Amino acid sequence: MISTKKSNIFKYLNKHVISKKYAKKVLSVAIYNHYKRLNYKSNSLNIRDVVQKANSDRNIHLDD
Repeated sequence: MISTKKSNIFKYLNKHVISKKYAKKVLSVAIYNHYKRLNYKSNSLNIRDVVQKANSDRNIHLDD
């Protein structure tokens, strides 16, 4: 797995794609944003689980 920094993604693409500099930049940003979104969703779900567990211990329920 490559690092999720935009510059590292670009370097990885440089090894496998000849020329097409603009396309590699666009892909680098898109891949970076994708991983960032996945990480945010994962963290959000973990925090929500913790809050729901804490609230269920006190008989407080959150509606979805």
